[in-house]
Amino acid sequence: MMVERSRESLAAAMAAVLLVGAGMLLQFYHLSRPNFYRDVPARDGAYVQQMNLDGTWLAPSVDGKPQFDVSPMHLWSIKAASRLRPEVEFFHVRAPGALCALLLAILVGWWFYLHAVRYGREDMAEVPPEGFALLAALVTASSPFLIMAGRSGTPVAMFTLVWLAAAFCWGESLEARRSFYAGRPWRVWVIWGYLLAGLGMLVYGPAMLVLLWVPYVLAARAYHLNRPSFIHLPGLVLALLIGASAPAAACLEWPDRSAEIWRAWATLPLTGQPPVSLAAKAGLFTLSHLPWLLLALIMCVRVWLRKDRSPTLVFWMSSLVGLAVVLGVAGPRSGGVLLPLVPIVALLAADALYRWNFEHGSAILLRAVMRVTIVVGILVGIFLAVLTESRLGQALLGLLALSWLVWTIRVRRHGIIYTQWQTTARLATIILLMIIACEAAVLSDWVPREYMFHSTIGYFARVHERMKNVDAPAVYLGRRLPGLYAYYLHNKTLRPVADLNQVTRMPNGRQILFTRGNFEALAGKPGFVQLTTNPRGADALRPYDAMYLVLPAGVDSTTIPLRIALVGNSGTRRSAVRDVARKLGEENDAAPLDHVLMLGNNIWGPRLTDHLDFTSSFERPFRNLLRKGVLFHAVLGHEDQSYGWIQTHYPPFHMEGRRYYSAPMRDGLVECFMLDTESMNAGKAQADEQIAWLDKALGASRARWKIVGMHEALLTAAGKGKASPQLAARLIPLFERHGVSLVAWGNNPWYERLRQKPAGPVYLNDGWSGSAETTSFAQSPLLQAANCEHGGFVLLDVTDRAMRLRAINRKGDLIDQLEIPAPAAPPRP
Repeated sequence: MMVERSRESLAAAMAAVLLVGAGMLLQFYHLSRPNFYRDVPARDGAYVQQMNLDGTWLAPSVDGKPQFDVSPMHLWSIKAASRLRPEVEFFHVRAPGALCALLLAILVGWWFYLHAVRYGREDMAEVPPEGFALLAALVTASSPFLIMAGRSGTPVAMFTLVWLAAAFCWGESLEARRSFYAGRPWRVWVIWGYLLAGLGMLVYGPAMLVLLWVPYVLAARAYHLNRPSFIHLPGLVLALLIGASAPAAACLEWPDRSAEIWRAWATLPLTGQPPVSLAAKAGLFTLSHLPWLLLALIMCVRVWLRKDRSPTLVFWMSSLVGLAVVLGVAGPRSGGVLLPLVPIVALLAADALYRWNFEHGSAILLRAVMRVTIVVGILVGIFLAVLTESRLGQALLGLLALSWLVWTIRVRRHGIIYTQWQTTARLATIILLMIIACEAAVLSDWVPREYMFHSTIGYFARVHERMKNVDAPAVYLGRRLPGLYAYYLHNKTLRPVADLNQVTRMPNGRQILFTRGNFEALAGKPGFVQLTTNPRGADALRPYDAMYLVLPAGVDSTTIPLRIALVGNSGTRRSAVRDVARKLGEENDAAPLDHVLMLGNNIWGPRLTDHLDFTSSFERPFRNLLRKGVLFHAVLGHEDQSYGWIQTHYPPFHMEGRRYYSAPMRDGLVECFMLDTESMNAGKAQADEQIAWLDKALGASRARWKIVGMHEALLTAAGKGKASPQLAARLIPLFERHGVSLVAWGNNPWYERLRQKPAGPVYLNDGWSGSAETTSFAQSPLLQAANCEHGGFVLLDVTDRAMRLRAINRKGDLIDQLEIPAPAAPPRP
């Protein structure tokens, strides 16, 4: 039996305020802070910058050629957000998607609220519709798919909003045709749906009509509406007039490119979408929406069996089934267009809870699971918020836990009896609030940190550092200029060149060369200095992008040193490491650093959480270097062993899951071999395996300079010093045989420079970056320099001709320096 209710209640207003507040937090918090590290949003930002400069609305131009491979509606919204100014910032590109994601969650809540007040429960139990409408909206708002889509700066959230609005209109048309609740004639709803479909076609082309027609046709057939009405013809004409207006105008402007324009418009959903396998899409969606997906499928079965049935429910069921099939058939190139499934799952899941029979025995289990989930979720969320030091996350989770506790105590002490439905609505809503609070903790802290670690952002940060003082023309060699280049370097005129022969060394000036290939041809080429690279994957010799400085004719590369800093035992969180990081930042400001080698004991302390406190031990002290793209390479110390898996997979350490590895730098000028000496001490088999790898890697290296980093000390002249003669006996002959120039470790908390042979490797103890310990040093022919006052670091300036070594304490005093002449260049294969 259906119950008609129409009321404006305080509960509905409170639910709306809560939803808007939670949605704004998830979508807009820190929206302007993360840099672009994907090509599509950066490309759109660059396009709008160019359009604002040119004063055009039709299509952006790259190298004088108009581009049609981007959503016109999305570009127009970015233009509006930027207020037509040439400086298009990160927020301007992301704001339209974030706003659309917020409106999408509100629309889901509104649609379910209308459905709930129309159709009461079959047993006439009093059920507050506001709670379940809020639940459906929060399920949508807290979906990781929607959060990523809204904050990414892509048109996916905008397309989903317009699609759902059109689906809402067509769902209401079915209500108006089959019942008496919709308020407007059903044909008016159909026209509104086509009008919105036209706007959707300006976002993602004619794919909008396919994703709209499929559920509508299925729902209409379920109600035996087999004959199409004439109203669809003018509606389709209206949609096509709106949706095809942009490509039609472009064809009038560029008639010779009409075929390309229409082809690009027809394939907009596939443009710029990274290939994703169907299994990966389905798996990620299932894992992230599992409880709600199960409830949605239960509701689909109930509708199919006619246990629950209304035009709205039938339309939701048809949308879930039809969209899943269409998006599955579309294959891996559909990318983020999977998002339309999220609101439909949320609507069906909320209705499944809304109609659950709590007189059934499974209701007890459901309520128990919800209560356990709340307690566990709050505890885990607070732990994560404390670990990431997110003040916002801690506050939200604390308030949530306190409110839940007060509510529970009040119920028990005062004997307040809630209906099962009211209890369910509250519990489910609290679960979603807990999820939102956890995600807020992540968004408020982790996301701004993550972009600093991304290789692409690091690459462009280093590019900016290098270009500060280089006033030189720039060219790029290779495929079409990516959007990331176009956005970050839009103030620099970049000229394309067809091949390397067009890049000549001018006698009176420098040039900057960006390339996306041709690395073999440039390897070792005189006058071409590789300033920075953006490695993709484990093979750093095959960078995705690279920046070269092309020196004037007659000038060699010795004027541009590769700068490497060495720090050890830096994870103490003491003032010493903060001073060291500050001095390194000053060195970077004077001349850009390229790499930092971390020699073990990177993250540690007396408590369990100290070994996981990357924020205080590493990210906060070295934040300025991370933001400017300096690359860190770490080895594990004895304090890092128990948590080695976490550190080896931690992105800023660039270990990529490996305990020992090599890191080539500057096109083979330097190669660093990073060893796990702690595992060598653990057993003969581990030592034999790693030494065999090292012997082979050193022998195969064609680098001019070979540097080895480790944690365990091989030699020492300090009274309190600890060294491993067993490792020294096995490793030092390898270093001498393969021409290693420098070996550094970070075990002992002071500075030592040692050398066994005048022509042999230089050995450094550099474990004083986090703290320094007073000790005495014995007179020994090995010892060349030592210091145990304050903390410090070592700085290397490496060129083809020499390596300049400087030891600097945390006060900025130079305590040691040495210049090592370059060894003979190894022959290139």
